[in-house]
Amino acid sequence: MKKIIVYGLGHTGKYIIDKLKNADSVKVVLCIDNFIELSRINEIKIIKESQLVYEEYSDCEIIVSLANECEAAKVTVSLKSKGFNDIYFPEKYMSTAKLPLLDDGGNLIFLRNHKTINPVLEYVEYQVADECNLRCKGCFHFSNLVTKPFHPKIDDFEKELKNLSNKFSNVCIFRLMGGEPLLNKELPRFIFLVRKYFPGSDIRIVTNGILLPDIADDLVQAMTMYNASFFITQYPPTIKIIDRILNLLHMTHINYYLEPPTKKFISRMSFGEADYKKVYEESCYSKYCKFLRNGYIYPCPHVPMLTESKDFFGLSIDDNEMKQCGVDLSDEHVSGWDILNKFTKANSFCRFCSLKLGEIKWETGTPQISDWVVVGDR
Repeated sequence: MKKIIVYGLGHTGKYIIDKLKNADSVKVVLCIDNFIELSRINEIKIIKESQLVYEEYSDCEIIVSLANECEAAKVTVSLKSKGFNDIYFPEKYMSTAKLPLLDDGGNLIFLRNHKTINPVLEYVEYQVADECNLRCKGCFHFSNLVTKPFHPKIDDFEKELKNLSNKFSNVCIFRLMGGEPLLNKELPRFIFLVRKYFPGSDIRIVTNGILLPDIADDLVQAMTMYNASFFITQYPPTIKIIDRILNLLHMTHINYYLEPPTKKFISRMSFGEADYKKVYEESCYSKYCKFLRNGYIYPCPHVPMLTESKDFFGLSIDDNEMKQCGVDLSDEHVSGWDILNKFTKANSFCRFCSLKLGEIKWETGTPQISDWVVVGDR
């Protein structure tokens, strides 16, 4: 008899349990749900994932029945790290369409082995302009160190997107940023390409908003046609013209989100070379921020951008170390699951971050190394 663990007790999870309760060839032996307070359902034990021990259930197959694809991907990576490999996803509309789970021979059907599909990537960032029209002290992307404009080639970006789409079925949130992205006049083409390769993505243009009152018509058209949104950071210069910005957005019917006023920046670096594993586990601020750069995907923007700024900081960083922390998207032997698994672990660049976070007053001016370093680690 095949043993099954059902992960997630929403509508689909409960449907699966109900459909298999009288099966002769399959038995649900355990349920996992991190939020439900019940200890049992239909006499089946319920535990949280943190309580799951591989050695006790190594002979089981797991059905991950979570509606949120990003959460399902994260759970799958976590389960694989524990040793489980027989992990399946139910068909999207299994419970609402009342699909069967067993064929006439008692075999499970309408389940997809995770190995046969590409996972969803929760979030990724891409810089369409390295330079910025503000010179904020302590900029985490080091845009205030850029001395001349740099905009990636649109053809190179399309290659990156094509390779990314070969590994991930969707990117839930795709952020185009800088620097200041509105400094790149080809921004509409970048938006179009993201929508082309990831039709279901939430496209966000991260901007300080200063250039929005003079936005070009082709950008307005791209924002509305491809359902992209502006995410506006309210720096003091932004606040001074916020009425003009909002008036423009209302007139053009562009979606937007207005961040709270920024009065402080977070400082998070320590060039004393901290315990990188401890930093990642206890204080990483950027685990979520996957970053595309020059054909590679990185666990955070810190990896490539600090490498490119190493001369300013007086650091000795080898380009090979940078690449080893990321993944070459053109590598056909690496899957999306491999990438997600790799980025659940600390990397050598974590040594440049501090175990604690600091704050500095927001202001512009000549950059100093001390702008990025946590007080006490200097």
